[in-house]
Amino acid sequence: MEGFDKPYYNVNELKDFVSKEIDAYNKKVGDGKVKLDEVKQKDNKVIMLMTYSGMDQYTAFNKVAAAYFNSGIENLKLALPATLKNASNETVTGTKEVIQTTGYKVLVLNEPYEIIVEGKVKYISENAKLLENDKVSSAGDQMTVVVFK
Repeated sequence: MEGFDKPYYNVNELKDFVSKEIDAYNKKVGDGKVKLDEVKQKDNKVIMLMTYSGMDQYTAFNKVAAAYFNSGIENLKLALPATLKNASNETVTGTKEVIQTTGYKVLVLNEPYEIIVEGKVKYISENAKLLENDKVSSAGDQMTVVVFK
């Protein structure tokens, strides 16, 4: 996150710009694939909540690599960190063990965001920070893994 603290920054102009980008994208790929839910300024930060119809839309719109999948996978082809941190007690567990356990959802991002999930965070990569039961601060442009239920 970067500060939104310059006198020439305008939250309404930012909202208009993002809305136009979303409209142009949706015209190309189909209506409603990306939605801007909320834009608000809090202190020197802007909080923008967006909804994507799927991870493919998230990666295409933002032009980034990311993944979202259900756990229970034996041979994952995605290179993940070797260990994850238990969100409740911060003990370290092998990623392979967590990913092979069924019943979890896994989100992988390479961006500096605060991530809000629908559910309770169970494990995070060691470079991430748990902010709330459903909110994680990602680790800049390094890979961040969030496992939730």
